[in-house]
Amino acid sequence: LEHRVHLIAPLADAVPLTVLSDVVAVLPGTDPLPHTSLLAMAAGKPIVGFEPGGLAAAVAPDNRPFIVQTGDTQALIAALVQLTIDDYLRRRTGEANRE
Repeated sequence: LEHRVHLIAPLADAVPLTVLSDVVAVLPGTDPLPHTSLLAMAAGKPIVGFEPGGLAAAVAPDNRPFIVQTGDTQALIAALVQLTIDDYLRRRTGEANRE
């Protein structure tokens, strides 16, 4: 996945990168709900992340299975992999977030 996953530092303007992304990961301490989350949903992108501050309540019901318990890195990796390899699921989940 190294050629498909890019870790970046916080950006002043994340809109262009969000639009180009296939999946957006929201991790604790990087975005306390939810500028990045809102950008991703508006762009029709699925979101993976940990559930500390209401992220699951903010995303579409189709996206909720990809918001995992805080600290469960295996579940986070599984969510990323699943959305990365399944084009239909990724598109459907992103579209649900945009609605």
